[in-house]
Amino acid sequence: MPASRDQRASRLATPQPRDQPASTLTDQQASKLSRKLADLVGSSHVLRDPALRAPYEVDWTRRWRGEAALVVRPASTAELASVVAVCAEEQAAIVVQGGNTGLVGGGVPVGGEVVVSTARISWVGEVDTASGQISAGGGAALAAVQDAARARGFEVGIDLASRGSATLGGMVATNASGLSAVRFGRMASRMISLEAVLASGAVISAVPGSHFGQGGYDLASLLAGSEGTLGIVTGVTMQLVPKPSKLVTALVGLDAGAVRTNGNDLGRASPAVYRATSAAAAAISHLRNVLSSRLRAAELLYPDAMAMVCALHGSAPPFGTSHDAYLLIECATDETGADAAGGKADLADDLASDLTEDLSAKLAGALSQCPSVGACAVADDDSGRRRLWRYREGISEAISRAGIPHKLDVHVPLSEAAGFVAEVHRIVHAMSPSSKVIIFGHIGVGNLHLNVIGPDPEDTAVDDAILEAVVAAGGDVSAEHGVGRAKAPWLPRVLSSEQLDAMWRLKSALDPKGLLNPGVVLLPPQRL
Repeated sequence: MPASRDQRASRLATPQPRDQPASTLTDQQASKLSRKLADLVGSSHVLRDPALRAPYEVDWTRRWRGEAALVVRPASTAELASVVAVCAEEQAAIVVQGGNTGLVGGGVPVGGEVVVSTARISWVGEVDTASGQISAGGGAALAAVQDAARARGFEVGIDLASRGSATLGGMVATNASGLSAVRFGRMASRMISLEAVLASGAVISAVPGSHFGQGGYDLASLLAGSEGTLGIVTGVTMQLVPKPSKLVTALVGLDAGAVRTNGNDLGRASPAVYRATSAAAAAISHLRNVLSSRLRAAELLYPDAMAMVCALHGSAPPFGTSHDAYLLIECATDETGADAAGGKADLADDLASDLTEDLSAKLAGALSQCPSVGACAVADDDSGRRRLWRYREGISEAISRAGIPHKLDVHVPLSEAAGFVAEVHRIVHAMSPSSKVIIFGHIGVGNLHLNVIGPDPEDTAVDDAILEAVVAAGGDVSAEHGVGRAKAPWLPRVLSSEQLDAMWRLKSALDPKGLLNPGVVLLPPQRL
């Protein structure tokens, strides 16, 4: 079982030192390897020139960067398997990279490794309408798979703001969740099976044409969340969901003046953000109970994020005046008009009408029962919904334009969210008074994206203090963007020694030479 909150708090007082793998190849060795790899994938897809390597040597945040010996871009599973086999022969460590949208350094070289990009393994298969499944390459962008599914009347059941660049393989590797996680869960719950290349170059494959009848160990689930340390995902078969007959989106402004801090020290330190987060948590709890499986997305943002997005788009605030917090809510019904659970939801009296009742009215009725709602804009047409979603999906770009952010993707129980968010503001104000804190995220599943702009990109003091607060709140240091290199030192704080030992034994069995993503997720143990 996961470690309890008390067990987590009693672990090491500070995380283990960060590990940086040493350079794995000399220049002569890199030259020899590049010639071998060029015979496999073509010389134009083996990059040694520093200018050509540069885009693969820094992550999206611009905080994590390093130097690769070379970059290789295979076009198929067979090519990738041959590449891995040759690297194994030459004892060359590999860093796996998909869309390079990671935030924790998991896909960036640090010590002269070989970057293996899956970008060319981007095929998207036909939708199997009988089973509601689709298969695609590990390098396929989520948006391309979504387009193929929608063309045949289906949805993927998972969505990310980075859908245009995030790849299926990367999403499996980090077990991504995203915007619709409150309804459909994480990537592991959406995939049926996968194809992957192991550290030896061996291929495990059940793509395409996979089914539910496979016995034995569930290797697909094992690789979910492994961040390229156990194998490289080259293909995925996903279970689709019917395209909803109706989608309704609401942007809600919350006014939280009446919410009490209950004398909580954290609330007194940052009363405004404490009350705003308390109001948001209460509203989400109510909407989840009332709307049941109709609730498709529940996103939280604060006035500072809203102001940054409005400045980015050159637009006015959505309601003319600012509110204490904002929720972006989306609801859906399936193609029959019933909720996705297959029946009539258990609604409050004023919502307990026939299932054919207008979904906008259901959502409006549910929101009317939330005392903190001060303003609301509802849209059920595509253009109107896109207009509302722009406020949420523009946040990351707006933050990136404001500076190099310290990004921390974490999970905290919804009951602890208000105190935790207030504590984050207190920590940053105490440690770096001139810095700016921008928080948003998937509040429906307790997933918060924390951004701090101001501290030097190389200074991790604020990061460590915030992650300490995550542990104290009984949360998890990584919610959906992976552990990578950035958070590997913190795993002993949230996982038991037995869990870590089991993970290392799996790693040693599948990658005995330790060549796949060294230093990612797991730091070298003293002993197994």
